[in-house]
Amino acid sequence: IHVFGNMKIRTKIIFFLGASIVLMAMLVAIYLEYSVQANFKHQVVNNLQTVTKANVGVYETFTNTLENRVLDWSSDARIKELAEKLVSEKEPSVKKGEYANSLSEYLRDRKVKYDTNVIAIDIVDEGGLVVASSKDYRIGVDVRAEEFESAGKYFSDAIGGNFGEIFSQGFVLTSTETYPVFRVAT
Repeated sequence: IHVFGNMKIRTKIIFFLGASIVLMAMLVAIYLEYSVQANFKHQVVNNLQTVTKANVGVYETFTNTLENRVLDWSSDARIKELAEKLVSEKEPSVKKGEYANSLSEYLRDRKVKYDTNVIAIDIVDEGGLVVASSKDYRIGVDVRAEEFESAGKYFSDAIGGNFGEIFSQGFVLTSTETYPVFRVAT
């Protein structure tokens, strides 16, 4: 059977040109599909890298701000005075309770309320117990246990560190908080 044998030359040319156009259109479509897809992927990757760099910058700014705030507060004369008095009282006493209450009140009313990024300030003794805090429910919490629970070392490092050294732990979830916590210690 001859398909093209009975056709006129004009029909054969139209059929050939039509088939050529369809074939060219398919080749162009395939090329564009891969070319556009590759360019689209490249653009998406570039956009994600840009967003990632911006987020890293925001995160670094946030952590630097918190670390500077902690360093600033650790040199606050009133906090130092009350913390030293509180820690110097070895046994539970009325005086120790007064120091703890005064320091907690000072932290809550004079420090935390002026920085919306800070959720709580804890003053921790060498044994790892919170002895004063801007959040009353934190008093008595064992920070060493929290540190162990979250596999961090910010507290242990801070106890062994020098004045002015900053130790932080990235965002973690703990059993005492319902939101991620970023811890900074000095």
